[in-house]
Amino acid sequence: PVDGSATEVVTVAEVKTYLQIEGTAYDGPIGVFITAARQMIERVTGRNLLERTAVATIYNTGLGAMLLPYGPVDEVTQVRWRKCPSTWVVLSEEDEEYSLFGNDRIYVESCEVGLHEITYTLGVDGNVIFQQAIKAQAGYMFNNRDSDKAVTMAPEVKGLLMQYMEIA
Repeated sequence: PVDGSATEVVTVAEVKTYLQIEGTAYDGPIGVFITAARQMIERVTGRNLLERTAVATIYNTGLGAMLLPYGPVDEVTQVRWRKCPSTWVVLSEEDEEYSLFGNDRIYVESCEVGLHEITYTLGVDGNVIFQQAIKAQAGYMFNNRDSDKAVTMAPEVKGLLMQYMEIA
């Protein structure tokens, strides 16, 4: 899980300007749409757009390194391995029980097979394309708020994010 308590990258005022809305009647729903749009964009691009701490629980098969979801990673603060159902062991990079490699996306390679819990801090991908995509997606969600259709990605947002998308 990723802690979502940080301030959003795009403000309600910016989305209202984008949508040409005046007044405060829609501030609440627009705030909700901003958060939903950011989460959608993070999910399809694998990019982190807020400073926060993440905890990834990954099963290591021993056949390769484990990719941490979301990036950029600032620092890995702890790697734990579940030795048995009731015991977690903190692994040490200094003792060569695990190693890190990669640039923008970090891989963890552990000598232990089984469930791992990796705690790490995420930096922010400050690319303005993501801010524009959040505004466009939040606007799309706002304009389609009364529709019975499932929320999809706006065509404009797909165009903006095509080079960053990991999931179609």
